[in-house]
Amino acid sequence: MVVPTQRKSGKVKEANHMENEVEDLEDENEYELSHGTKPEPREPVAPAMKGKRKGKARKPDKLPPDVEAGRLDTFFDKLPTEVIYNIFSFLHPLDLLRVARTNRVLRSHLMAKVIAIFFDASARIWKAARYTTNPPIPKCPSDQTEPQWARLLFTTECSNCSKNKILSIIWAHRLRLCHNCDRDGVVLILGAKVKWTFPDIEDVPSLLKLLPWSKSASKKYYKISEIPKIGAEWTRIKKVGTEKEFEEFTKRRVKEVMEIRNTSDCLAKSWAKCERDRAHQEQKDKEDLRKSRRNEIFARLEALGHNPSDVRNFPVRGTISAFGYTVPLTESRWDMMRPTLEMAVNEAKSKHVERERNRVVQSRKNLAETLVGEYYSNSNIRPAFRSHSCVRDVVSSKMFEEVIQRPTEVSVIRGDFEEALHTVPELAANASRGIQCHLLKLMIMGGALDIKRSPTGSSFGALLLVTATFFCNVGSNRLPYCGVGELDGHCCPPAKNKPKFHCLSYNRRASSAVAALLTEAGLDSNTTAEQMDEMDLLFSCSGCSNGSSPLVMNWREAARHAKTVDHSEDSGWELFFFEEFIEELKRANIGGVWVYPTTEFQTKPKVPLERTT
Repeated sequence: MVVPTQRKSGKVKEANHMENEVEDLEDENEYELSHGTKPEPREPVAPAMKGKRKGKARKPDKLPPDVEAGRLDTFFDKLPTEVIYNIFSFLHPLDLLRVARTNRVLRSHLMAKVIAIFFDASARIWKAARYTTNPPIPKCPSDQTEPQWARLLFTTECSNCSKNKILSIIWAHRLRLCHNCDRDGVVLILGAKVKWTFPDIEDVPSLLKLLPWSKSASKKYYKISEIPKIGAEWTRIKKVGTEKEFEEFTKRRVKEVMEIRNTSDCLAKSWAKCERDRAHQEQKDKEDLRKSRRNEIFARLEALGHNPSDVRNFPVRGTISAFGYTVPLTESRWDMMRPTLEMAVNEAKSKHVERERNRVVQSRKNLAETLVGEYYSNSNIRPAFRSHSCVRDVVSSKMFEEVIQRPTEVSVIRGDFEEALHTVPELAANASRGIQCHLLKLMIMGGALDIKRSPTGSSFGALLLVTATFFCNVGSNRLPYCGVGELDGHCCPPAKNKPKFHCLSYNRRASSAVAALLTEAGLDSNTTAEQMDEMDLLFSCSGCSNGSSPLVMNWREAARHAKTVDHSEDSGWELFFFEEFIEELKRANIGGVWVYPTTEFQTKPKVPLERTT
């Protein structure tokens, strides 16, 4: 039974597009160097009529003389051959392909085959074009002609159907195949199916050894068009030729297959490197074009009188797309983009002036703050009475602002602030009085009885006393700040739109306890907190103690204790002498004293006395 094959049924398409381009001219005059004259151009053929209309085809109208004189075939027919070849030698291989497809005259010069390779000027043109490519491309293999090699590398056409944008190359077969042509049985065929597709060929496994193959998913694929061609020659030599001829044919084919297999990997790597180098070169060329176009735009803007620093500003280059194009800058394009460019340059200029103005003003403010800071460092104003922004507040006054806001082109030095510095003592004193008034208001709100409802300068002395007990509501330290001397080291962060010491609160009970401690110790009311710390006195709270278990603490703990514990009016504080208390415990043989980390002392039963010695 005869099995119909895909080739006989017309389902097999051969990849012969470029092969036909070269072989079409075998029957023509071959080449000018072989016959001494250039081939005569063929008469143009009238286009076929659409539809099934019967009758003779309409002859094309005769072209006018001026159009006839401008035709390419007529133009090249009048040129000497050396001039034509010299023109072609400057073209890229891809351009040579496009020229060869223009008309039959140019095709006869570029695609013709010759017998004597020594005189093959066409081949020299293709080789010269290949040598001048940058980056250089791989050498043309022996199984390819120069036009075929140029088409494979520089076009993305499918080798079978000429579909475009085919990026991958099957190097073993020198083909580019689209998705449809890459299917089994169209251009390539699976090795296991060759026997059924070509039943007339004997000993298919031996024949497949003489054919190049490509591998995909561990399966070998062969080019369909080569199977009957090589198979017919192989069968003929096997039947008609001698055994020696058959062996030579087999060895030659095996050598060619091995050479194709060995060069495929090298060609793939070389072409991949060439593609990377070409992409890098194209990117570099585009960047050079953009840079040239950008410099030309800069030169034209500077010629209009704009400042180079404003023209070459990044916002101008980044917001205008005209700088990113690679096409040459023509007068029409320049007229279109000029209004937008000048608007961007003027905007950049205004921003530049504003930045320069801000820099000058900030420099003058720094100088003024330095001068005011020197005054505060030499003044007798306590740190507690200086606001966090006291220097900036003084610098923002009217006298300083008049000097700072002078025109940019005017130079400002230290002597220019001489008149404004005369107002600093008054401004600093007003700021200090404001902080003191705020502390006095806190004391009034906390219940202080000896402060007037409307604080004046005569009341500021109360802040210096140790009885001015303030507690911080933010920090982790629960001990009081007694007097302004301790407030100098208070460092809670400032709050927006709030005065200094906004975190403090005054406690009347703690203040009364400190006053009672001074009376009990026989000290003056003007005693400072530093003096109290130096004396290191201990006190016991009579309201929280009993005869054998007193609650003992230092004066700061006593103030905090009075804030948290509300005693009756008859409770008081007693000066505690630790040595006398130990002797009394020894005489009574009651027990020991347990020392707390918070400096509170509480007797504990059954605690040996040795723990306190």
